[in-house]
Amino acid sequence: LYTTLIRFDGEKVKVTRGPTFKPPNATLLREIGAQLQSAADRGATVELRALIERAYEELGEKREVEGGKLYATPDRLRELYRRARAKERRLNREWRNRVVAWLRRTVRENADARAVVLVDEVTVETAQSGMLRRVRRKLMNLCAYEGAEYLPLRASGKLCPKCGMKGVEVAHRVYRCPRCGLEWNRDRCATFALALNYAKITENEALYRALLEWLNEHPRALLG
Repeated sequence: LYTTLIRFDGEKVKVTRGPTFKPPNATLLREIGAQLQSAADRGATVELRALIERAYEELGEKREVEGGKLYATPDRLRELYRRARAKERRLNREWRNRVVAWLRRTVRENADARAVVLVDEVTVETAQSGMLRRVRRKLMNLCAYEGAEYLPLRASGKLCPKCGMKGVEVAHRVYRCPRCGLEWNRDRCATFALALNYAKITENEALYRALLEWLNEHPRALLG
């Protein structure tokens, strides 16, 4: 989750790169949980040493295996499944709370200005899209409480923010405009494009010009 702070005084903008919130890697926990549940549903009692050892490792525990064997009962598998799912939910909840805490602090530190929170809408279903939707709901509630405007928009990180031309990928998630030569990081550019789109839909020509002027002055700012 990439963030960018843009402050507009009516003439010029100040753009500051915000933190990047990397979601927890709960994929392995999810996979282990699915295997544990499947084995429990089958009533498995065969040796499942590798699976159970992986589960304990992901739970941050180390279990000694006597005689090199570790057998599993369905009840034991279900208990490990519940614990794996609980840890996955806890990691995701902690990640969402970090995002919300940062935004709350940012809004309050800039209480002298009108705050508008622009969020890129998730339209493609992925393993993380559900988690992003949940954090968006929390951000929307936070904005309502803090008196900030919450506005979901769409922004493409593949289009040149200067001229709108579709970029060519020249490195991993790095694009170059074939028309004007600008290079940008796809994820970083999307946050800036949100501000451009906001200026368009609100018909704020001064903000739109200020954003483009800033980009002309800092042509490499959207890289990295």
